Amino acid sequence: GKLTYLFGDQYQQLYRFRGAGDSFEQMVQKSRVQLSLTGSFRFGAKIAKFASSILQDIDGKSITGLSTCKGKVTKEEVRMNTTSLVVLCRSNQGIFDYLIEHRPQRWCTLGGRITLKAQPWVYDLEAFLQEFLDDNTRDESTSFEYKDEVFQDIASIQEFADDEGDSDLLRYLYLLLSLVKDQQSFNKFLKYVNNSYQALSRDESYDEYKGVILGTVHKSKGLEFQRVLIYNDYKW
Repeated sequence: GKLTYLFGDQYQQLYRFRGAGDSFEQMVQKSRVQLSLTGSFRFGAKIAKFASSILQDIDGKSITGLSTCKGKVTKEEVRMNTTSLVVLCRSNQGIFDYLIEHRPQRWCTLGGRITLKAQPWVYDLEAFLQEFLDDNTRDESTSFEYKDEVFQDIASIQEFADDEGDSDLLRYLYLLLSLVKDQQSFNKFLKYVNNSYQALSRDESYDEYKGVILGTVHKSKGLEFQRVLIYNDYKW
């Protein structure tokens, strides 16, 4: 009793001719039925099983690998400066955490460069976190001023950023927390990011790139890679 649709993206549509209609499009327009992606021709059973273990963790559904190219899933130590390794993260913060931990000699990102700016308030936030996280320097005078607000703990900064939709503050808060806990300075990290980033050249494919390609799973939609590392901000 189930109706199954096989389809691609808008660039893979069948030609419409002699009045042929798109029943999938018509069905979506006329009903409010919830549809689920249950299979893919891009990979086989092993990769599908691994993907399902992640999807279930975020309340997703199991997916079936329909490709005859089985693929391979391994849990192994990865050389972080290897050639053409694609690292997929759950969020941009995962990308920063990867860079902090592994410092690849050459890297780029999917979907455009992630920029970091050396703004004065970023250094104020860094100094606050260094004091706040050190039991020897923290006291009642430890505070961080931002947009006419005064904060005396990390939770209140996060709450303000969430309430105001301030994605910049939230991004730098999580980045600086990771750096301070690793006893690394923002200035040194900023210099590393600027010096080691090298975009793909026009005639260079992802699989030919001599370095690490970082991106979120969202940015990787519709792309294919020979070798992918799922970063540990995903749980499975």
